Amino acid sequence: MRAAWTILKREVYAFFVSSMAYVLLTAWLLYSGVVFYMLASYYASQPLGAGAQDNPLTMFFGQTTLFYLPMLVFVPLVTMRLLAEERSRGTIEVLMTAPVSATSVVLGKYLASVVVWIAMWLPTLLYVWLTSRYGDVDLGTVASSYVGILGMGAYYLAIGTLMSALAKNQIVSGILTFMALAGLFIMGLGQFVFGEEYREVFAYLSIWGHMEAFSRGVIDSRYLVFDLSIAAGTLALAVGAVRARGRELSLASPETRWPLYNIALLLALLVQANYLSYRHYDRWDWTEHSIYTLSDRTKAVLGELDRDVEIWILLSEAEEGFAELRNLLARYTAETERLDVHYVDPDRDPGAYREVAQRFELGAMLVGESQLSDVAAVVASGDRHWEVTRDDLISRSFDPFESEDSVELNVEGERAITGALVELMQGEATHVCVTTGHGELSVTGSQRSLAGFAQEMRRENLELSDVTLRGRDELTVEECDALAVVGPEVAFAPEEIDLVRAYVRGGGNLLLAIDPVVNASQTEFVDLGFERMLADFGVRLDRSVIIEPNPALLPAGGGHPLGPYAVVGWGDHPITQPFTGLGLPIIASEARSVRPASPDQAAVLLRTSEQSYAETDLRSLAQGAGELGADERDIAGPVPIAVAAQAEVTGREAIDEDEDGEPDAQPGGRVVVIGDASMLASEYLQEATVVNRNFASAVVGWLTERDALIAIEARTIESHPVSMSQEDVENLFLRVVVLIPLAFVFLGFAVWWNRRQ
Repeated sequence: MRAAWTILKREVYAFFVSSMAYVLLTAWLLYSGVVFYMLASYYASQPLGAGAQDNPLTMFFGQTTLFYLPMLVFVPLVTMRLLAEERSRGTIEVLMTAPVSATSVVLGKYLASVVVWIAMWLPTLLYVWLTSRYGDVDLGTVASSYVGILGMGAYYLAIGTLMSALAKNQIVSGILTFMALAGLFIMGLGQFVFGEEYREVFAYLSIWGHMEAFSRGVIDSRYLVFDLSIAAGTLALAVGAVRARGRELSLASPETRWPLYNIALLLALLVQANYLSYRHYDRWDWTEHSIYTLSDRTKAVLGELDRDVEIWILLSEAEEGFAELRNLLARYTAETERLDVHYVDPDRDPGAYREVAQRFELGAMLVGESQLSDVAAVVASGDRHWEVTRDDLISRSFDPFESEDSVELNVEGERAITGALVELMQGEATHVCVTTGHGELSVTGSQRSLAGFAQEMRRENLELSDVTLRGRDELTVEECDALAVVGPEVAFAPEEIDLVRAYVRGGGNLLLAIDPVVNASQTEFVDLGFERMLADFGVRLDRSVIIEPNPALLPAGGGHPLGPYAVVGWGDHPITQPFTGLGLPIIASEARSVRPASPDQAAVLLRTSEQSYAETDLRSLAQGAGELGADERDIAGPVPIAVAAQAEVTGREAIDEDEDGEPDAQPGGRVVVIGDASMLASEYLQEATVVNRNFASAVVGWLTERDALIAIEARTIESHPVSMSQEDVENLFLRVVVLIPLAFVFLGFAVWWNRRQ
């Protein structure tokens, strides 16, 4: 290694003291500056929000052919003189007679070319700084892009080193390197030409596909293994070529046959390493907001897959969002081997599309190059399948409450595909019965409905249906996996309460979301009939209304302490574990306090702030007497607003007896009580910056023992994308096209002048 280090230093010094080095660097920076300026100009002409994930930097790092074409020229210019010049001058013999091995010679010269490659790209860090002046720049994505550039350079330069070792002069070396790199680049384009059976192979060989992942902030172990294995293999061949210099090649000679055997073995090892890497790989998300990281919910669902599943993507590769979808599905397949993804382009392969449409009875047809079906994906397992529409895959929307240059990315594709997997895995839907007849929020049929909640749960293979308790003798677990009472305004009859109590004690699960209901004169709270029943289950339902005076938790511009307000105090329970430390609130309004009768009987899920309190004197509140403030009769904050309990059957209700003949407590159903029905209102479930939807899903998941629903789904990411005006682009031209290349012209002149002196 000491000899390789000596050769490395000599080569680097020889390069940077030559005028040709600065001609090469100036030409490269002039070209890259023009390309960056063109991309920035194009980007500035696009509507705001089009660059929430993309910006001029991600486009520059591998999103266009302009990135790859100069590599076919600059890499040969860097590597063509490494060994070919030594051979043409005859100095290779002198070098090899010294106590220097062929490995040291090849490695030293190759590493010198890597240093030059790094020197070419270091000035582009100025592009990152300039772009950051116009919006958010994800430094993790930038770092990932440079990792990809280093990996690409590693094996491109290794190929150039091999060609330099084989050629007798620099010109031949440069031509051979250009032809080899151009051939590899054209071969990679086969992913856009050939059918699905060969597409994956060509996509794996495509440097375009590699850099597309790196430029989006995704580090894929397959691509790193490919780059490093090709570099190692070609360098080993270069060492063999240097050792074989001047020898006559004959298959009859053992000195020729053994190297050929070694080459065959090396190729076999490279193929095997890449095959294993392709089958077993990891992907690391380096983006700032982890937008390419699968949610905990999706990972839980994929971990529970017990059968093979096929996903058919029926989109043209030219459609917006296709690249994001491909990246998304790559994360799915990296997580489990149960998934097999097929891409069918209706424009390029209409015959295959027709076969898929007929197989799954999509009812689609082709008119010219446009297909009329709205189905963009089909998730299938066995004889069952689930359809996903275009609108379910990905969308972008502006947040009207944020600044004008703020845009939200709704990663709906993950939610839709994971929901389809849940549908296939669960088989029959889980049934949640929603009571009616007491002014509750019903599934359908009134303005106070749970239509939004029902739609969200239907994505998770849960069906909500109305149920009337009046006149019934029994409510069984077989009929309802869970019972929901949401926002009643009229008291339940005693026989209805007994029916609910028997249902829970028989193993049924209960969701009770109950607002503070007052009488017509607004002087007293109405007893809805659940207080005594909940006391049996360890839950205390207070006759109160919560006051939240903390201005930081009220809507911007001021709000009423009764609500709506944000709740950020999470308890310790499986339902709340995904939300702890997340930093996102849940919205409540006109809520009542709900407390455990004792810590052993129930667990708190949500608490309001320490400044809040629960008012128990409705008369003073209605009359507005004095300033808001807690007294000795009120419940001091933080006030519990939701609890969870496991009901028990005790005493005479016990089903079994222990060994001593004494009644043995038996577990009943699960109970969640929320002191606010508005948490489940559609307006809050659709709000992307709060977790009402996730919390509702987690509650139902815990009640029905479906752990996948408790995990957090894909988040909505708020970003401030790069925004450039035409004036900004003109200023950028001066910096990247004129000043940066000009600086290297002066640097080269200074080196030349110094050598002349």
